[in-house]
Amino acid sequence: MAKNQFLIKYDDPNSLISAFGLGPIGGRIEEKLFDLLNIYDNNVFLYSFAEEKFQEIYDKVIESDFDLSLLIKASFYLNVCLRMINTLDDILLKIIVYTHLHFNGKSESELDDESNDYRYRNYYDKFIAKSNTGYPQRATRSNRKTRKIRNDITHSGDTLLISNPIKEDDSYTVVSDKGLMDRNVELYTSIIFDMQDDIDEINKVRQQIETIILNDPRFIKK
Repeated sequence: MAKNQFLIKYDDPNSLISAFGLGPIGGRIEEKLFDLLNIYDNNVFLYSFAEEKFQEIYDKVIESDFDLSLLIKASFYLNVCLRMINTLDDILLKIIVYTHLHFNGKSESELDDESNDYRYRNYYDKFIAKSNTGYPQRATRSNRKTRKIRNDITHSGDTLLISNPIKEDDSYTVVSDKGLMDRNVELYTSIIFDMQDDIDEINKVRQQIETIILNDPRFIKK
């Protein structure tokens, strides 16, 4: 797991340090960037935990007869993994933006109004996307294989549990327990491969932006 985290500390004698010595506090851009790095690392841990739990249950699913409770648990943890991928992408975008603000001497006034959900994406598209300065690409539908299924779950009410009756074309059909098991395993397998591809891309982005961040000697790899 550690290889997928930033694990960066911040050393600046001019910054305020929290009472517990966990890091700087204050409103400076670099301090907010440090906070985001820690938030990202914590969420990598949560993703890894959910993925491990899913894998444990998935192994039981493919080794057992039809067990609805196992399918429900597998679907739950797979859903958590997908949502964590979305969370990691959101945090990475903020890290990219704050890194750009920091190294270009910009303030948060460059961001859109705080109520704008797209403020970080708008900043990226305006100042980073075409700058050709080594910053990584932000997550889009074209470079995240799980983006569509994540959107379908969030906005269309789709679930990761296939159960009877099953809609096929314009009609419904009922399949056997084995048929349900096979269909769910097939769904899980396809999502697992897509998740791994997305995590690989996320790690590439993390490595790219980490290289830029470490150009500031106050940010030190642990």
